[in-house]
Amino acid sequence: MSVLERLFGSVVVPTLVANELARPRPRLSLIDLSRFGWIRVTDPHDQSTIVRLESSLDRAEAAAIALAVELRADLLLIDEQANRRAAAALGVPTTWVLGVLVRAKARGLIADLTECDHRLRSELGFHISDAVLEEARRLAGEA
Repeated sequence: MSVLERLFGSVVVPTLVANELARPRPRLSLIDLSRFGWIRVTDPHDQSTIVRLESSLDRAEAAAIALAVELRADLLLIDEQANRRAAAALGVPTTWVLGVLVRAKARGLIADLTECDHRLRSELGFHISDAVLEEARRLAGEA
């Protein structure tokens, strides 16, 4: 069982995001979301939010925000700060990868953030500033 499944039970992802994950990229293998029964791939019915947001955001992130608005999602996992600001402006609560890891640490699902951070940086190419990592470690009770 994955950390996301254990933390959230189910996850809803727009098709555009699922398609991005299904394309192999440098440092990342493809991820076929259909293998995970707890992930549902769907799209927002109202495309107007996507159209409004895609002038300043990537279309996949705009679709994720639009879907979260439509579903009145409890939480949207979205990493880039501009995307989180756009979601917050529409009343969507957000977190990002380190926020998920802090929650996972609090629930005893992972041992520490340092190992996860190392994997995020070295294996997945995430760019996480030392200051942001230190704040996450502080929130997780590691600093």
